[in-house]
Amino acid sequence: MNEAFSKLSNEKKSAILNAAYNEFEEHGFKRASTNKIAAKAGIGKGTLFYYFGNKKKLYQYLITSSFDIAYDEYLMQINFDETDYFDRLESITDLKQKVSNLYPNELSFLSKLLLTPEDMDWSDVIQEKREESERLWEKVLTENVDFSKFREDLPREKVLNLIKWGLEGYRKELEQKAKSLGNSTVFSEEEIKYFYQEYNDYIALLKKTYYKS
Repeated sequence: MNEAFSKLSNEKKSAILNAAYNEFEEHGFKRASTNKIAAKAGIGKGTLFYYFGNKKKLYQYLITSSFDIAYDEYLMQINFDETDYFDRLESITDLKQKVSNLYPNELSFLSKLLLTPEDMDWSDVIQEKREESERLWEKVLTENVDFSKFREDLPREKVLNLIKWGLEGYRKELEQKAKSLGNSTVFSEEEIKYFYQEYNDYIALLKKTYYKS
C-alpha cells in the first residue's frame, strides 16, 4: 500500500476499501473488476493502482486487514473467564455478531473467503495469520473450561471430538450451500441471522445431550 493512501480522509479510504471488499466478495479474485472498484470508489483505475500496486496486492491487503480485525476485535476479545463450555460457545457467537455489525464488509468478505478457500492466494504472511487464528480457536475449546459439568458415563475426549466434528460438519454444510448457490451469491443479513440462531440451537441440543441432568 502506497503511503499516499494512508493520508486520505477516513471517508475516502472507506469508500475505496468498501468498493473493493464488495467486488471481491461478490465475484472472487479472478472475476473481480478493478475498473468497477475504481468507478464505485469515485477514482481512476490508475489512482487505485498507484495506491495498491496491482490487483493481487490490493486483494492481499484486504485479506490481511480483515484477518487483523477478526483477530484483534474478535478472537482476542473472547472471554476465557466463562468456564461453561457451551455458554462460551454461545457468547462467542454473540461477540462475532457484534463485531460483524461494526465491520460488516470486512468480516463478510473474510467469511466468504473461508467458505471458498480455493479462490484464495495465500502469501506466507497471510497463511501465518490463518494458522495463528486456528491455534487460538483450539484454545477457545479447551482452556479454563469446567469439564465437571459433562456426563461422567461418557468418555470426555470422544464427546469433545463429537462436538467439534458436529460443528465442523455444520460449517462444511454452509460451505457447500455457498458453493451450490454460486460464487456471485452473497448471503443476506436475514440469512446470516438465521445461521447464527440455528448454530445456537445446535449448541443448546448438544448441551442437553452431554451435560449432567
